This record gives sequence, structure tokens and C-alpha cells, in this order.
Amino acid sequence: MIPKPPITGTIVLRFCMLAGLCDGLTGLLLVIAPNVTLGLMGIEPTTEPILIRFIGVFVGGIGAAYWHPWWGHTSTLVNRETGLRTLLEITALCRIAVGLFVTVAILQGALALPWWLVAATDLALASAQLWTLRQDPSTEGFRHA
Repeated sequence: MIPKPPITGTIVLRFCMLAGLCDGLTGLLLVIAPNVTLGLMGIEPTTEPILIRFIGVFVGGIGAAYWHPWWGHTSTLVNRETGLRTLLEITALCRIAVGLFVTVAILQGALALPWWLVAATDLALASAQLWTLRQDPSTEGFRHA
């Protein structure tokens, strides 16, 4: 079996911090002010904000997951490597599922066109994560900071 390359480089860590911050803040805003947040996304307000708040909890949870490699039990480089790999694999799967669901819902007319931003963001980040998992560790993004 060929060992997987390390992915604990500066660019990967910054990517995780940024993705976590983006999803964490979006989730928090969807919980606190769902219709305001939808408006910022160009999406019509809802008459059932509890469903958007529920989505916000999930989005915030995904955002928090990106910070997992920095929590105490993953403090060693080996544990951080394993944590990052697992994180990128699982969140890529979640992002692909959400991106495809939203795309199909838009095409069927069940969601308004402005939801494309959610689909595009999730599919783009999933693609970046999957690409990252296949990179050569000798490249700049994978050098340990």
C-alpha cells in the first residue's frame, strides 16, 4: 500500500480555517437572523424561519468541524495529519451532497435561482478538498508551517 502524503501545510491549514470561519459565521447568522441572512444571499425571506435555523445549526456544525485538527487531542503532527485527511474527506462528501441536492432542487423549480450560490460554493470547496487530498506533499501548499 502506498502511504498517503502529509497534508499539514500552511495553505491547507489556512483553507480549513477560512472554510470553518465562513460556514461557522453563516450558520450562526442563519440561526440568529435567518431572513436577514437569506436577504444577504439574495434569497427571498421565509415564513418558516425555524427550518432555516435548523439548516444554520448544520452549517455551523460543518464550520466547527474544520477547526477539529486544532483541538487538544490532535496536537501532534501525526494526529493532525489524520484529522485533516478525515475532515477533508467527510466535509467534501457533505458538500457534494448539498451541492447536488440544491442543484437538482433549482432545476426542478423547488428552490429559487439565487440558491445557486450555495450549490456553487459547496461544489467548488468539495472539488478543492478532493484535489488537495491527491496532491504531492513536496509542493508549497503541503509544507509544514
